[in-house]
Amino acid sequence: MLSQCPHCKKDLNLNEAQLAKVENALVALQPGKFLKLGCPNCQQPIELDADGKSAGETPSPPPAAALAQDTHVAPPKAPDLGWLSSGAFEEKDVIEDVPMVLILMNDSPERHHVSEALEGIGYQSIYAESAEDAIEKMRFVNYAAVVYHTILEEGGLEKSTFHTYVSGLAMSKRRYMYYVLVGPEFHTLYDLEALAYSANLVVNDTELGHMDLILRKGMRENEELFGPFLSALKEYGRK
Repeated sequence: MLSQCPHCKKDLNLNEAQLAKVENALVALQPGKFLKLGCPNCQQPIELDADGKSAGETPSPPPAAALAQDTHVAPPKAPDLGWLSSGAFEEKDVIEDVPMVLILMNDSPERHHVSEALEGIGYQSIYAESAEDAIEKMRFVNYAAVVYHTILEEGGLEKSTFHTYVSGLAMSKRRYMYYVLVGPEFHTLYDLEALAYSANLVVNDTELGHMDLILRKGMRENEELFGPFLSALKEYGRK
C-alpha cells in the first residue's frame, strides 16, 4: 500500500478506517482500472493500481549483469483494439476521494479530540494555522466538513474573517459542507443556535471530550433534516 505521496513526498497518514476503505476499493477494481485519491497535503491526485502502487511508479531497472546475459528481450504486446469495433471506450474509474475536514483550532488536546472523532468516522484531517490560511485552502478544495473555533480570531463571530467567508459561500458549495462551530458561548447540539449562525452544528468547549458521540448524533439529525431536500435537488438537476 502506498504510504507516501509521489508528488510532494509527504506521508499520507491514513487511519485504519481510511486504509480499510482504500483496500476494499482496490479489491473491487477491474483489470486495467485505477483508484484515484487526493493527497491531503498537496491536493494533487494519486492513482493506484490493484496492487496499491502509484500508477506513475516505475519498477527498478534490472542489474546490468542481467541485461548482459539476455540481450533478446521480447517486445511488449501490441495494444488490444477490440474496443474500436464496438465504439466503446472506458476511461479510468474515479473512486470518490477520502472526505477531508478542515480544522481551524489552536494546537491543543481539544483539537486532538475533534480530529480523532472525525477520523474515526472516515475523514482525513487538514489543519489551518489562521483564517487567511483556511480561506486560501478552501479556494481550491471542496472540504466535506469544516470545524472553526471562535477563539481563533478576536472579536467573536461578528468580526470573524473566516466565518464571514463561509457565510457568503455560494449554496452550490455550502450546502454540501458540514460546518461545525466550537466555542464557550454555544449550547451543544442546539439546532436553533446553529441555524442562527448558518452552521450545521454547535459545540461548547466543555463537551469536546464527547466529540465522537456529538458528531454522530449531529450528522444523523442533519441528514434527516436536509437529506430529502438534497435528494430532490439532484432529481431536478440542481447542485
